[in-house]
Amino acid sequence: LCVYSYVGEPQLEAGLQALSVRPKRRAGVFQDLVVNTRQNLEHVRHSKTGSEGKAVKLVTNHFRLTCPQWIAYKYNVDFKPDVDDTNLRSQLLFQHESVFGISHIFDGNSLLLSRRLTNQVKLEVLPGYITSILPYENSLTLCADLSHKLLRLETAYDLIMRLKENNEFAKIKEELVGSIVFTRYNNRTYRVDAIDWNQTPRDTFPKSDGGQITYVQYYKQKYNEYITDFKQPLLVSQGRWKKGRRLMPRSPIRLVPQLCYLTGTIQRGSSIMRELSAKMRPGPMNRSRVLKEFRDSLQVDQNAQRELSRWSFVLDPDFLSISGRTLKEERIFQHKDSVSTYL
Repeated sequence: LCVYSYVGEPQLEAGLQALSVRPKRRAGVFQDLVVNTRQNLEHVRHSKTGSEGKAVKLVTNHFRLTCPQWIAYKYNVDFKPDVDDTNLRSQLLFQHESVFGISHIFDGNSLLLSRRLTNQVKLEVLPGYITSILPYENSLTLCADLSHKLLRLETAYDLIMRLKENNEFAKIKEELVGSIVFTRYNNRTYRVDAIDWNQTPRDTFPKSDGGQITYVQYYKQKYNEYITDFKQPLLVSQGRWKKGRRLMPRSPIRLVPQLCYLTGTIQRGSSIMRELSAKMRPGPMNRSRVLKEFRDSLQVDQNAQRELSRWSFVLDPDFLSISGRTLKEERIFQHKDSVSTYL
């Protein structure tokens, strides 16, 4: 039984002296007083149902909530540079929801998850597709295959700050210039051609309407991305040539290191590489399942359907089936060893 009272009221406190009350007393503050009413009432001391009177069926304002037993994992979250605004901390963290999942509780400092974060290597595999439309015998076919991008969970900003502490500016240039970075806000990759130490996110650039806007304002308005360090340098990428305009000079693109994730390779033969290979090279059943999901997604994507209908194209719902053969077992000899295999 919860009794809501004003702690400073003496008459109520005197009336509850015979009961077991353990409130957190602060004068002048409303508190929830948890009162044990069963220990002094004989008819309900050992049972909730009682024995007197007539039994009736009642309906409460409670709803049963069932859930399986699970373990909660708690992680402390730090921001570099530090961010004081709790709402901003949440918005920055939830940009990485793909890493820790949708089941989470964050209070600004601690992150509560229903599963353990197993990636200690700071790597993430981004799934994707490679597609092409080519003639096959007497018809056109859409050929689709899985493609994965290996992404480090370290940003260019992290690398700059880590090396800058020891004044390793030459090392920063060596690591970044010529590398490929990935920006999540538009799912694109860029080659870093230079580091502009003279410009920061507070600098402005011209908009299409002729006005000026800072990089901080631009990324907030267009992508809802928050830049927290206004003194970081900018990365310069020469960008790509537009189709049919290779003779035209390319306009350099300036990127904010905080929003650029590093891509890279892993040493062959390592246990990490073997684990990633299992994800990046799924078996036939998993591969066909993912490709079927890709095919189904085209059915509900309005842009894809608009483009297909423009050319009166229709995709079949199932994979193209062809006939094949399984050959008899062959024995392969290699030096002193031999192995049986099916071709």
